[in-house]
Parts: sequence; structure tokens; C-alpha cells
Amino acid sequence: MTELETEVKLLKKELHDQKKIHDRLDIAIEKLTDVSNSIHRMLAVHEEKLTRQEEAIFQ
Repeated sequence: MTELETEVKLLKKELHDQKKIHDRLDIAIEKLTDVSNSIHRMLAVHEEKLTRQEEAIFQ
């Protein structure tokens, strides 16, 4: 095997490894986005509950 063929094979392996890393990063970003959205909804619900409690106290 020539040096060029070896380099090409190494580059192909590196490219494949990079693709796996990118795929895993995409999945992680999707999960973080889901968590962020869930936290946002949860905070909105709690804020609404606090607002209702404050209104009940001051009425």
C-alpha cells in the first residue's frame, strides 16, 4: 500500500469519526432544547400559580 493510499484511508476514518461526533452533538442539542422548553413551560406554570396566590392574598 502506498503512502497516499494510507493517508486516504486515515482521512476517511477521521471523516467517519467526525460524522459520528456531529451526530452525537446533534442529538445532545436536541435533548438540551427539549429540556430548555420543558423548563420554560414549568416556570410559566409556577409564575402563574404565584400570581394567583398573590392576587388571593391581596383581595
